[in-house]
Amino acid sequence: DGAIPDGGTNMVWLRLGSLEQSASVDESGRFLAMLPLQKHGANTLIVEVGSSSHAVEIVYRPPLDSLTIVPRTPHTSLLFPGYSLPLDAIAHFKNGGEMTVTKDVIWRSSKTTIGAVDDEGKFIAVAPGRTIISAAYHDATATFSVEVETLPEPSHPSHGLVNMTVKNPRVTLMVSDHA
Repeated sequence: DGAIPDGGTNMVWLRLGSLEQSASVDESGRFLAMLPLQKHGANTLIVEVGSSSHAVEIVYRPPLDSLTIVPRTPHTSLLFPGYSLPLDAIAHFKNGGEMTVTKDVIWRSSKTTIGAVDDEGKFIAVAPGRTIISAAYHDATATFSVEVETLPEPSHPSHGLVNMTVKNPRVTLMVSDHA
């Protein structure tokens, strides 16, 4: 009925979604209640004491099984200096669920001279070479290998004469490149 059970001020009434339960409050003001959280992530718990009501956000995380790093979008295997590669971190839980935790992990690159990764999982290639990207989330760590390639030389080097003429009623411009 939503009323606080008999017991006076040492009892609280708890609601989580459609579930309700009373709980005893100990001398230090703490209470223990066993309410099943309905989803991982944020859950709102309503605590009623007397005529006052307070909402408390509880973040539930089921036991973590593993963490993986995946490219955010399909990408080619070629990555050159100046290119970027957005990555996501996916937490896999023992209950079978998974959740994208990209902004909640600590990102690192083993060789920042090759490339760095920002707080949102975006890898930016700096120089040719291989680096290992790692992501840490609670007690799990994942790694992802990135190879940055050397930019290929142009297939048609410009040697010889190049002429370009731009005409307008007032100016004629002629550009030449002699090898």
